[in-house]
Amino acid sequence: MESSAIDVVVEDAAFTPVVTEGFTEEPWSPDAPTDSPLFQKAVVGPMHSAVGFLFFVDDEVFKAPSVRVISQTPAEGDVIDPSQTQDIMMLFMDGQASLGYGLHDLEEDNFEGVEFRVIHKCLRQGTAVIEASVLTYWVIDDEESVYDPTRQTRITWSWTKECARSDPIGSKAYRSGFRIGTTHALDDVVRTGATRFQYDPDTPAITVPVSEHSSSFFLSMEEGFGNQYHEGAIAVSSPDWLHVTVRGDASVPNVVTGFDVQELDIIYNCGPSASGAAKVTITLHLDLYGPISFSYLKHCGGVEKEGFYVSSSPEKAGDVVMDGSVVPEYNYEMPTHVTSEIEYMDSFYIHAEDLRSATSQPQEFGTPIVTVSPSGLMRPVLEGSASTAGSVGRAPKKLDIYYNCRQRGEGRVTVTIPVPMHTPVEFSWIKQCVRRQARDSVGFLSPNQLLVFLCVIVVSIGFGLWLMNRKKKQAQRQLLLSSQKMSMH
Repeated sequence: MESSAIDVVVEDAAFTPVVTEGFTEEPWSPDAPTDSPLFQKAVVGPMHSAVGFLFFVDDEVFKAPSVRVISQTPAEGDVIDPSQTQDIMMLFMDGQASLGYGLHDLEEDNFEGVEFRVIHKCLRQGTAVIEASVLTYWVIDDEESVYDPTRQTRITWSWTKECARSDPIGSKAYRSGFRIGTTHALDDVVRTGATRFQYDPDTPAITVPVSEHSSSFFLSMEEGFGNQYHEGAIAVSSPDWLHVTVRGDASVPNVVTGFDVQELDIIYNCGPSASGAAKVTITLHLDLYGPISFSYLKHCGGVEKEGFYVSSSPEKAGDVVMDGSVVPEYNYEMPTHVTSEIEYMDSFYIHAEDLRSATSQPQEFGTPIVTVSPSGLMRPVLEGSASTAGSVGRAPKKLDIYYNCRQRGEGRVTVTIPVPMHTPVEFSWIKQCVRRQARDSVGFLSPNQLLVFLCVIVVSIGFGLWLMNRKKKQAQRQLLLSSQKMSMH
């Protein structure tokens, strides 16, 4: 079995090496002791649900990695019902590298590394040793896109993951650093894992008026408190004549970090006979810490019924949404329309026209919301005259969506348009992604994205020296491969 030249580093500020030139660093070695007082094995602490890695690849391809728990030790005193699971955690993978890295990927510029993330969903307290493994193959002819299946190397590394809470087992748990606010900067809903009294599920004091057709909340972690996995927000209402729809990055399973804010959008649809106030309760499940719930009141009035149309072009009136109803091709549950990997954006045209009335009044609508599942596949940006709240009549307004793909794969894209006193207009389709597609202008970045962008620039200065040294090694390796080919001929 030949050696590999792949490098793997931790996706952190220090770019901690895990695998160098195909050899696993000692703290990450599967053979490293976990209980030696003289040696520190790599550890992912209880404040981190996820750990990210970056693959740096040249002239090699690899199959989809695998991860598994190779040993586990429950916490002392953690006694559970025998009918419940005995496993300490479940593991999930995401990122472009989780799908493997093929010959077509070598055509892309991946100097920033190929992302691979392992998510640990803790089920009970204790520690577990996790092993990741990937099988690599050398490419023997770049021009002909051929790799040698006999020249393979299996790279393996491992780490210890701790699942623990700071409070006694069985008591009420609060996830330190976890916060939810009504803006990016606030924690006026949930602070350090505890619901604020205004949003207490038993006695909510916050009300949403009849005129509001949606509400937005923002999830984040305080700096220094790691990251946290959640299973996606759930919303219920009482009485049930108020229908609530959950959208945004926080509506699907995701990991909340201190570097990015996740948006949670709640869209309201008051029923035909709805009048009065209904209680809305939002719940998020945070593995060991149990659910976080907060509530508020939403007031409803009557219902207006107006014709609402969404089209894929000005000539195809209503081929996406016809008179307020989505066509089967764009249905949320089973969309069949596909946007290919070569398309970096799509446009839709919105207009309102009540054909049942001699006079058609403009229809108000809220700011459209875009949701992607899986969440990390792309970072869509909405533009155009219909990208913000307003009103629309017979003259159509344009909604442009730029996908900004971050990794290879395909996912469901959903656009939700709140309509006051009416069922929200919603349509979905499948988008295939082949590579990162970033907008040129920094003006399209949110304040948090801009902050992360500036931090990456600062970190890259220190990273540059390591990269330059690695490029020298690559050049030497290419020269060696070329000489070997010549000798074979």
